[in-house]
Amino acid sequence: MVDGGLFSVVPVYTARALGAKKVIAVDIYCHNQVHPEISASKITLAAFRMQSCRLSEEELNSADIIIAPTYEPNGSEAFDDKAESIKAGYLAAKQAMPKIKALLAL
Repeated sequence: MVDGGLFSVVPVYTARALGAKKVIAVDIYCHNQVHPEISASKITLAAFRMQSCRLSEEELNSADIIIAPTYEPNGSEAFDDKAESIKAGYLAAKQAMPKIKALLAL
């Protein structure tokens, strides 16, 4: 298990370098981009996010499976609302379960 962030949005290459034969990536950053509110700071952050995701696209797509929850926090106060993010992750993983089972030959 490898967490992304600073050097890679979803560190698939790192997981493989550490010996992973099969990689299930969880993308909570790139697949659910929303249009920012109109303000200079929000547009700047959205541009940085789009650039980060574009630079990480090849690496992310090299994963065997990508799970992409559709949850997007509304702001820093939304991080306290864990139930909604957990539900989004659960639903995305449940949707990917047939592919996961096939990948693991279950």
